[in-house]
Amino acid sequence: SANLDLVAREGSQAHGTLIGVNYGDLFPPALNAANQTAFVARLAGSGVDGTNDGGIWSGEGGNVDLVARKGSQAAGTPSGVNYSGFGNPVLNAAGQTAFMASLSGVGVSSSNDTGIWSEGSGNLNLVAREGMQAPGAEGYVNDTFDVLGPTPVINAAGQTAFRAFLRGFI
Repeated sequence: SANLDLVAREGSQAHGTLIGVNYGDLFPPALNAANQTAFVARLAGSGVDGTNDGGIWSGEGGNVDLVARKGSQAAGTPSGVNYSGFGNPVLNAAGQTAFMASLSGVGVSSSNDTGIWSEGSGNLNLVAREGMQAPGAEGYVNDTFDVLGPTPVINAAGQTAFRAFLRGFI
């Protein structure tokens, strides 16, 4: 639209959370040509602590949805594996997000505590995780993801790409 829309404001009610949970720090958003945005924010307020004080939101104008929240079950992982932090999301022309996140919980170690998620298929799915079989590289697993580059990226068709360093099976 030709008008500016308020998407989120520090101190205002955080979309998709209980009453009394507010946006804290807001980080630079991803934008697309369809006036859609995706962003990471810290949370403050009632019931918020270091285990659940962040999330990723996306949507159009002031109508955004909570995509993932720190402390919640990480999509595509075993029960008890939760998001523990987020990288900045990327957004495609269809308004689908992709992002890197760190993990904590049951069975999580330094060799499997980071992953990449995407809404490219229409639902939020785990694309890759440290220690997972690397797609198209039989005998190798994802070791680490390149956090310095634009990881991940998502095209208009919802395909997600990323850069990873691999290690062979032991």
